[in-house]
Amino acid sequence: MSDVDSCWYLSPKRILPANIRFQLGFDELSFNASATIFLSKALRRIASLLKVNASPSQIKKIAENSNGDIRTAIHNLQLCIDGRKKFNEICPLHSSTLVDPYHSLGKLLYAKRCDKADSDWKKAEGKLKIALRKIYSRDFPPKDDVSEVLDKSGMNADKVTDL
Repeated sequence: MSDVDSCWYLSPKRILPANIRFQLGFDELSFNASATIFLSKALRRIASLLKVNASPSQIKKIAENSNGDIRTAIHNLQLCIDGRKKFNEICPLHSSTLVDPYHSLGKLLYAKRCDKADSDWKKAEGKLKIALRKIYSRDFPPKDDVSEVLDKSGMNADKVTDL
C-alpha cells in the first residue's frame, strides 16, 4: 500500500494503527528522490540505447525537472522523442509554463463541461454527421480550451494519439 500524499485516503498509516501494522508484519519501504546526476546518467544511457541524439544540457534539463522521480524523468524523455527518434526541443519540461503531459491528457479525456452552450458550440456540434452525432455529440463545451491545453502540454497531435 502506498503512503504517497496523492493516495492519503488509502494510506496504511491512515487506516491502520502502528501496532496493527506491526502485528500484521507490514514492512515499510521508502524511496528517496534520485540525485540529478544519477538521473542524467540513466537518461543518457537510455537515449544512447535508443540511438537518440540528445545533448547533455537537454538530458540535464529533463532530470532537473523530474524532481528526483525516475519515472517522471523517463516519461518526459519518451515524450521528447518523436517518431523518427529525434529529440524534440518543445517538450513538457517547464512545470511553471507547461502542464504535466498526463494531466493534459486527463483534461482532454475527462473534460469538465460548461454549464451552458453558446451558438458557436451548437453550430460546431451540428457539423457532425448524424451517425457520429449520436455517439460523440456533447450538450455542453469543455471548460478548458482544447487548443490551449495542447499548447501548454508541449505535445503535438501525434504524441497525444500515441499516448
